[in-house]
Amino acid sequence: ASIRTRHGVRRVSLSTTIAEDAAWLRGSDGLRMADAIHVATARADGATALITNDRRIRSRHGLDVFYLDDLELEQPLP
Repeated sequence: ASIRTRHGVRRVSLSTTIAEDAAWLRGSDGLRMADAIHVATARADGATALITNDRRIRSRHGLDVFYLDDLELEQPLP
């Protein structure tokens, strides 16, 4: 289940489906488990983009990865 919080960010509970996908990502892509959980959670919740500064995490089908250091903000974050 996901819970909407401030600024459109959602908190998503870890499920068996997410844990299984994370294990698959860990084994196939060599991601650290925490990173694999982030990617699997984004995919399970229907995200189309993930923002990170970890360059080991790469875009994949249906999920574009953007690196925080590469983004230029028009306005500072609140």
